[in-house]
Amino acid sequence: MSEAVGLAVNPCGELHGGRGDPERLIFDSTTTCTFLRNSIRDVFGSVAEWGTQMLNATSGWNLTANDWPDLVHRGALMERCYSVREGYLPYRDDTLPDRFFEETIHTKYGKPLKLDRAQFLEQRAIWYKAAGLTEKGLPTEETLKRLGLDFVLPQLKDVLT
Repeated sequence: MSEAVGLAVNPCGELHGGRGDPERLIFDSTTTCTFLRNSIRDVFGSVAEWGTQMLNATSGWNLTANDWPDLVHRGALMERCYSVREGYLPYRDDTLPDRFFEETIHTKYGKPLKLDRAQFLEQRAIWYKAAGLTEKGLPTEETLKRLGLDFVLPQLKDVLT
């Protein structure tokens, strides 16, 4: 179920196994293939260590690994805010086609699978809450302010109210 929710909440669809992982945005933004994640962990100890070293070296910033979660969250919310501004409505669009909930598919071992819509919506609500979003999948004013993204509030005022 987590893969289904990750695919649905990802604003650009499936992308090299990124499925809703906000950290994937950093890989995309730095033109680094997400397939390198495991190798980066092997060399740097964590993606946060790699990311902050890379960003510090190229930007002159002074980030630490402790800054990484907010940086990733900020990027993911900015992407979501931009999409919302352009007409994306998470409560309507963060879903999968009806056939995912209506048709049974079979694994290569013959096991039948079909997504349960109610369970999907429940898991999506949990994902929204963990991401600092409202039950409609929109960023809360509090989350935007905490991450220094309150400048988007005037752009989204009609949608967020």
